[in-house]
Amino acid sequence: MNQPNLSPFGKLYLLLDDFHCTVKGQKICVPEMFTFDGCSVPMFSLFKPRLIKPALVHDWLYVSHQTTRRVADKIFKALLKENGVSWFVYSSMYRALRIGGGVAWEYSKADKEKLEILYTHIRNNKNFSDYHFPQLK
Repeated sequence: MNQPNLSPFGKLYLLLDDFHCTVKGQKICVPEMFTFDGCSVPMFSLFKPRLIKPALVHDWLYVSHQTTRRVADKIFKALLKENGVSWFVYSSMYRALRIGGGVAWEYSKADKEKLEILYTHIRNNKNFSDYHFPQLK
C-alpha cells in the first residue's frame, strides 16, 4: 500500500511529491505542494498514522470537487478500511463527515487563496491534467 511523501509544515502537512491512487475505480492524483491538516477531528488523533493517506485524498477531493461530496466521503471510508482502521472508528468518522462535512465542501475565501497559490506552483507540471484542478474564478 503506497503512502504519501510528506513533511511537517507548521500545523499542516506538505505533500512533497504527486500522490496517485485508485479507489473504487476513481483515479486520484493529489499534486505536490498540496497542504492539508491531516485528520481534522481531534478525538481521532491517536490513529493519525493510519489516517494520513485517507485524510490527504479526502481533503484533495473536497478542494478539487472532482467527485460529489458523497463519493469523496465514501472514498475516505474505503481508504480508512484499507489502512486497517477499525470498523467503529471508520464508521464514526464517515457518519461525522456526512453530518458536518458540508461546511468544508463549500469554498471559503481562504480556500480560494490557497488554491491560487498552489495553482501558480503546479500549473506547468506535466501531470496538471491528472489533478482535476478546479476552475478558479
